Amino acid sequence: MGVPRQETFVHFGEILHQPKLDSKEDVIAIVYRARDGSVWAGTLSAGVSVLRNGRFTNYTVDQGLASSTVASILEDSDGTMWFATPGGLTSFSKGRWESFRMRDGLPSENIACLLQDSTGVLWMDTAAGIVFRDHESFRVPPRLPPDLAAPVLGIAEDRYG
Repeated sequence: MGVPRQETFVHFGEILHQPKLDSKEDVIAIVYRARDGSVWAGTLSAGVSVLRNGRFTNYTVDQGLASSTVASILEDSDGTMWFATPGGLTSFSKGRWESFRMRDGLPSENIACLLQDSTGVLWMDTAAGIVFRDHESFRVPPRLPPDLAAPVLGIAEDRYG
């Protein structure tokens, strides 16, 4: 099997502007395609970029991200974009950024992954274990097994919920 060339890029249509990444640390860590067709790319140190209508727009802590490192991206059922970062959880909805940290009820600001379950609850893994957001507040599930009170690498919903 051959090694892909560094300049390989999947063509999504005419790109009018492509951001220039400044260092090797600006590596894309996660890519997410939203329902509206926009493509979001989270990086290790340059925030998140969105490709919409052939143009890239980059967002960093200056615009409202909790950290310029983005580990996970999720669009919830109402269209809010969520970003897991080592500095907290950030939402982007209707042009407005909001970040959540320990002072907002998170057990840790270091968030690794996100899931919205079939009932609409937003779940996340933090460095202090699993937590969920239910009606504007963050909660640790009751009777949490010890293995889930530590960092995990991913969250999924099975047929039992």
